[in-house]
Amino acid sequence: MNFLRTELLRSKFLKDEHDVGEIRKHCKETYQRSFTSKALSAQLLRLVEEGTLLRRDKFGNGSVYLYKLATNGKRH
Repeated sequence: MNFLRTELLRSKFLKDEHDVGEIRKHCKETYQRSFTSKALSAQLLRLVEEGTLLRRDKFGNGSVYLYKLATNGKRH
């Protein structure tokens, strides 16, 4: 899913927190790209593990996570 690195991370969209549903909707409406929640979540988690994105548990129970660009400026 190179799209995340080449398009989404370079846009300003992830400067604010968004959940997977919001990110999916943005990708479909802005880039005409459709992803399953499972596939997108896996790629977002990989970017979190690399330090490119930050992830916050919205409700504290592991059901919904919010993603945003890390402030350390690391970009791929």
